[in-house]
Amino acid sequence: MDAPVCATEQGRQHSVGKLENAEISCQVHANPPNVSFRWTFNNTAEAIDVPRGRFGVSGTESRVNYTPMTELDYGTLLCWANNSIGTQESPCVFQIVAAEISCVCVDAEGKPDPPHNCQVVDVTISSLQVACHAGDDGGMEQSFLLQVFQIGSTSPVLEVPRPSPSFSVTNLRPATAYKVVVAAINEKGASRAVELKAYTDRLPETQEETSAEPTRDRDRVSQLPIAVLIGTGVAIVPLIVAVVVVVWVRACRRSSVQAKAVQHRR
Repeated sequence: MDAPVCATEQGRQHSVGKLENAEISCQVHANPPNVSFRWTFNNTAEAIDVPRGRFGVSGTESRVNYTPMTELDYGTLLCWANNSIGTQESPCVFQIVAAEISCVCVDAEGKPDPPHNCQVVDVTISSLQVACHAGDDGGMEQSFLLQVFQIGSTSPVLEVPRPSPSFSVTNLRPATAYKVVVAAINEKGASRAVELKAYTDRLPETQEETSAEPTRDRDRVSQLPIAVLIGTGVAIVPLIVAVVVVVWVRACRRSSVQAKAVQHRR
């Protein structure tokens, strides 16, 4: 049984251009492997906790999508994990450095630029939101297409077209890993695709327990008429006995009176 430690095979430096989305993977070894994660970004000016909606967790791996916007967005990403044994003593460290060549330009033949600064937010057990900034439209009106793939599948489970790069996705499965692909489209074609990873939340245990209550209630309701019949039967039996006794006593008295009357006549 061990607290989490960093996996040694993961890359520690990432060269990223401005407005370019980078997916950083943090993997740990832990026993038991049921872990949770926390991310922090440090630069020369400040330290910032990464919001929970910006990263996902799958087993002993967490992935964060990071897009530098300014020079201050280059620095160090730190990743911690913890399990029932304890919190990771030393974080996994990832250096985010500026790429030597960074070009934001219109694709060949007037195709639009890809959306940038895309984020997966407001993740629930069955839905999520994706928000991006539009790139250059190539001089023509553009629209946007979001596709959702279950990890390991090549066919999208959902496609959402929108006039702006803001999407609402529903009808997803709980506790499932998805790949989200966003692209801009104009008359010349589609931009390069932007890929994100998303992990829907697990179904709450309280909800699973509550879902069993209606069945138990139905069982109690179905048993109620039987109980009422049994109770009614038990209550009626003494009454029937009393009536029989009363009738029998009256009959005996009537027979006695008739017998005396006959003897008197004689």
